[in-house]
Amino acid sequence: MTCPCCHQRILPRSSLPSTLDPPDELGRVRSDIEGVDLLSTVSVLPTEILALIFEYACSYTTSAYSLTSRSVSIGGETDWEEEMTNAGAGKYHYTQLVLSAVSSHWRQVMLSMPQLWTVVNLDIGRKRRLKEQAGIILRCFLEYSQKLPVFLSLRFSLLYAPQQLTLLDETVDSLIYENKARIQELRLVRPSDSWIQLVPLLSRLANFVVKHCPRIELLVPSECSHLTLVEHYGQVQLANYHTLTVLRLGHIAVDVALNLLRQCSNLIEFRNRNPEVYHHDEIELPDEPFSLVQLEIFEWHAHASMNGIFDEAMCAYVRLPSLRTLLLDLTLIGCSVHNSRSIADTLPDGLPTERITLLRCRDALDVFLKLRERPGFGPSRLPKLKSVTIAPKPLGVWFESALADLLEGRLRRGAIGSFRLEIHSEVRDEYFNHFGSRNSKTRQRFMEIVAGGINLEIVENGEPVNWQSWTGTLSRPG
Repeated sequence: MTCPCCHQRILPRSSLPSTLDPPDELGRVRSDIEGVDLLSTVSVLPTEILALIFEYACSYTTSAYSLTSRSVSIGGETDWEEEMTNAGAGKYHYTQLVLSAVSSHWRQVMLSMPQLWTVVNLDIGRKRRLKEQAGIILRCFLEYSQKLPVFLSLRFSLLYAPQQLTLLDETVDSLIYENKARIQELRLVRPSDSWIQLVPLLSRLANFVVKHCPRIELLVPSECSHLTLVEHYGQVQLANYHTLTVLRLGHIAVDVALNLLRQCSNLIEFRNRNPEVYHHDEIELPDEPFSLVQLEIFEWHAHASMNGIFDEAMCAYVRLPSLRTLLLDLTLIGCSVHNSRSIADTLPDGLPTERITLLRCRDALDVFLKLRERPGFGPSRLPKLKSVTIAPKPLGVWFESALADLLEGRLRRGAIGSFRLEIHSEVRDEYFNHFGSRNSKTRQRFMEIVAGGINLEIVENGEPVNWQSWTGTLSRPG
């Protein structure tokens, strides 16, 4: 008799043993598998198949730390500051070394694929034994990657001496210097002076990330196109300011940040998060406009009251004709100007900006109003704008009526497509949402806007807003 589903033969009940002696059964199974080569199936795989398996197994370690493989921005994507904080060798298993130790055949296949040895991520402990182990691992990767470009990520101990004279260990330092032209990507956390002195010698370095840099002045080689600095309080000198296209700064003195923004004329992405109070009196403020014609992503945080003159200078003189994404974090304390309004005023008509994010901006409504179409027949204000995010929404402020004004102006200009407003409100402000501009009149305006060809989406605290059901009045709570 066979099973109708799997067509396997079903033994009659009488043919099954009535009792089963566990020891005898285990012994039978053990004898059946004794002498069988459990790796025989894998061993007969063609080398090409093994190579594909190894490439897949090592894909995380060869790509997860690559700076060029990351798309880093705000809004759900990888955050580069968090990546710097969490990066380390604790979760790094060196799959390449494990696979190479299984058999001579596997080792031969692994060594025939130098591209799998190009990414090294190391935690450098303070103890000599840990440093020696790191040196051995680094030597293996530098040798087995042959002549290919390499990416080094080195995270030094908190107690590691900045004045350390060696890079890692005397036995491996010479190999690092011999291969310095191959280092194209380098990430350093709490580096010693010896590593900072090595950086200007890396003639092919394209991507450089450094955090907790102890040195007063940091020298960046001429080929560097991507630079990330976190918690560095000294000066920064670039051998060639024109090659830099991506600049990400975190906890950097605001005068250094503004000076780099002004000098790096070919930037495509610039981010300045949590700037520190200015440190260098010799850095002069800009006194005339400067244009970054290729800049598409611009992020600027303005927090400290003592930094107001630098925020004001940035607003007054920067020109961003190609801007696509604008992110502003404006927690202003005692500043003499409304920086967010000033930035909005500097945005020229016709700018191809697609996304604007306002973080902790107390003048968010004023900025929003400045995005509306200007009267007359000049160029459209922001013809490609598709998304505005406000977090958090100022208490008791309503954006719906201003949004209707904005979209009606776009319709008159013939701009159709999708538009998304995302706001984050405090719980205590939700009561006010039933009043103000969430009423039947605003609902009717939105319906006419949608009928005209604009697909409108409003999201509050991560949930879609059902504006079609608004039936409130214009009255406010007493």
